[in-house]
Amino acid sequence: MTAIYLWPTWATIIVVVLGVTVPAVVGHIVTRRIVPYSDLAKHNDVTGFVLAIVGVVYAVLLAFVVIIAWQAFNTADGIAGEEVSAASDLYRLAETFKEPNRGVLRREIVHYAALVQHEEWTAMRTGLESDSARKSAERIEDLTVSMVDGDSVNRTAVDESFMTIVRSLLDARRARLNQNGQGIPDALWDGLFLGAILTIGFTYLFGVENFRIQLMMTGLLAALIGVMFSMIVALNYPYRGAGKVSPEIWQVMIERVESIYPLSSATSIVGNLAQTSSM
Repeated sequence: MTAIYLWPTWATIIVVVLGVTVPAVVGHIVTRRIVPYSDLAKHNDVTGFVLAIVGVVYAVLLAFVVIIAWQAFNTADGIAGEEVSAASDLYRLAETFKEPNRGVLRREIVHYAALVQHEEWTAMRTGLESDSARKSAERIEDLTVSMVDGDSVNRTAVDESFMTIVRSLLDARRARLNQNGQGIPDALWDGLFLGAILTIGFTYLFGVENFRIQLMMTGLLAALIGVMFSMIVALNYPYRGAGKVSPEIWQVMIERVESIYPLSSATSIVGNLAQTSSM
């Protein structure tokens, strides 16, 4: 399942739609050869009624799962924004400390941002994380604690805010990684697949004299279900695939904070990481 998130969106849609449509059409052809039209047409009134009920029930299930996937995507987007905001706030609040600690912390924040953008986002496409980014986050925490503990000036409110922002950054990071490993439960996938089989299968029991027309109807219904499946797949893991939550917000953060406090060494770090990730 992980490999599908390495494909472009159009390839995912084509594969999923064909994966649903082709078996559906083949199954209908086989069914019609076994059960003749004359036998099916006798029960069209009952079959049509049951098919309408089954279709409505399955449509509700599909809509429910799509909404779950969309909400998860929005949550993931919000988590990424919270992490970037915490890193940016931490960078700005470092102004209250003296050099060299202020510059060391700011460089580490920019370094972390570059690692997340260029290394960790790529690793998350396969459900992994960047060890370098994790270690950088730990260094930010250690630097912050040492700076607060070693501060000779009594400023409780500022130090508490400083530590709160660090905790927010680390919490958002953990939430992002956890979100990347949580998809739609297997039970819902089982329900979607079984519902698709039953819904498409009921169309086999409906007798239409022109079998080509009926086959087109079955194919279009299966294709529609395939499109819905591809939407769910695209939204299922928000940090993976071509339609994932974009890491460009980290680049925007880096540019903004560097406009406040230029760091030439940090810029070179960002450039090196960008070149490495593109190779």
